[in-house]
Amino acid sequence: MSEKTGRGSRTRMDGTPLRTSSSRRPTSKALDSLRMHNGEPSVFGSIKFAGVKRAPSKWCAVSSNSEPLGVYQMVLEAWKLSPPPVLIAVTGAAVSLNLSKRDEKIFRRGLRNAALQTNAWIVTGGSAAGVMQLVGSLVHESGRQGTTKQIVCLGIAPWGVVQDHEEMLASGRGQVFSAKEFAQGEQKTEFAQGEQKTKRTRLDPNHSHFILVDDGSEGEYGKEIDFRTKLENLICKNEDANAEDAKLPTPMVLVAVGGGSGTLTTIISTLEKERPCVVMADSGGVATALWKYWQDGTLPEMKDFPSLKDEAELKKILEDLPKIKAAGMREKGANKVRQLRFFHSTNDVDGENNELDRLILESILSDRDTTFEAIQHAVKWGGSDIIDHQLQRSKTVDAKQLTQCFEAALVLAAHGDENSLHVVETLIE
Repeated sequence: MSEKTGRGSRTRMDGTPLRTSSSRRPTSKALDSLRMHNGEPSVFGSIKFAGVKRAPSKWCAVSSNSEPLGVYQMVLEAWKLSPPPVLIAVTGAAVSLNLSKRDEKIFRRGLRNAALQTNAWIVTGGSAAGVMQLVGSLVHESGRQGTTKQIVCLGIAPWGVVQDHEEMLASGRGQVFSAKEFAQGEQKTEFAQGEQKTKRTRLDPNHSHFILVDDGSEGEYGKEIDFRTKLENLICKNEDANAEDAKLPTPMVLVAVGGGSGTLTTIISTLEKERPCVVMADSGGVATALWKYWQDGTLPEMKDFPSLKDEAELKKILEDLPKIKAAGMREKGANKVRQLRFFHSTNDVDGENNELDRLILESILSDRDTTFEAIQHAVKWGGSDIIDHQLQRSKTVDAKQLTQCFEAALVLAAHGDENSLHVVETLIE
């Protein structure tokens, strides 16, 4: 264990100095009420990644038995984040991601555009591998392109698998922890198949915030899924009394890229909550297997999943596919669209059919029960084309509701929002 030899003089497990610096402790009653699995006060702070120039990422470790409301209040109070207008959750390959260069470009562009247009939070598993690392890199890229909007990218991971979590604990509450530098390819070896119980994973340096879920276990993956689902569901209810749009629930969409049996578990959980999912059908893994099963009932075989551990995991996938198809066929929202939708790319990378962001936005709005609610959200985004599409498909909106949306768009336009001018024009037409 690390030893505390005096204020600011802690050491690593190997005896080398532990590099920390003081950070002003955030004031939050919610933070002070949170606990670890063993009942001790939750540990929290910031983590400075080597080679990353932006501000350190915020992190907090909490018990898996924590009330999601208390954790969410901590996020709003201690981290001073505003409730998200939209939640985009991403799941998929955590070991290796076999996307073609074309599909990777389409995914990066589509997710980035959807997040920036809606001011969404992106939620992932937070590690520096697979689709989570890809999401982190596109968040970093959006910052380099000079946009004034900063994407909140929240990683939710099991505390017991995080690299150096003992040293993060020893660094003290409210400190800045300096993560050790590692080689570019090193983070992927932390997910070596068959060694998951002995390996650790590094957190992705381009995520802005981390919630690390502690259930007392060491080296076991998937322990955060249940808590993550509950937290996402709470955020979508948007019952925070201080939220500007407390009466307007937060819509959510799950985007799945590749993945294994854990990805299917996440998809099932999302569909059971009657929330929409977008699956990249050509991304490999269970995403492609799900598409083939959806089309003609084709069942995958062991050879289709090189990373599967054993036949038991394949059996679970075969059991889950019919459940997902049944839940995904349900129609919901003002437009009565299926809750599970698939995205296929084409050879024309910049063509209209490769606008993943459009499908994500349409799926987000399918999480709203009425056209009025859907248009209210689209007005906030400045999504004139989405509003036009919504009005063409729906016959349930009335003149009074459109007037309210029109007035909201006028207010945004008066504050210099150029996209809102296009919304005003669309609503006039």
